[in-house]
Amino acid sequence: MLSGGTVIRLLRLGAGCSVAAMIISSCGGEPGSATATDCEVVAELSEEFRAMDGRDQTGGDLNAQFAEKVRAAAQNVSGAQVRDELTTWAEGFSALSEIQRTHSSSPVADERAQLMEAGEAIYGTADQLRSTCPNAWPSASE
Repeated sequence: MLSGGTVIRLLRLGAGCSVAAMIISSCGGEPGSATATDCEVVAELSEEFRAMDGRDQTGGDLNAQFAEKVRAAAQNVSGAQVRDELTTWAEGFSALSEIQRTHSSSPVADERAQLMEAGEAIYGTADQLRSTCPNAWPSASE
């Protein structure tokens, strides 16, 4: 066993042939895990997300700026799960920003469906991030 949970096994294939196979075990370094550093990034973003509540979001600029910040953060985390969740979160904020910028040119039914999709990407992904990094979000009493 090597450090980080890496195991190398020699597999005999017969006729004198062998293959070295590398197996990565789940010891905290697998691509789907959330490292403490990744969760620190999520904590900073969740704090900013909560601070956006009640601020003027007319025109979509605030959401567009936050989407870019989340997208940049997604590129700097090490875990694939956190990266995917942050990317989806950024897409939700980008979609909401676009709706806020162009709301008058869309039919009401289309706009409602787009708002629901953006809301699911934002709030549904926030719930996923809360599950992935529970200490990055305030408790219900805060």
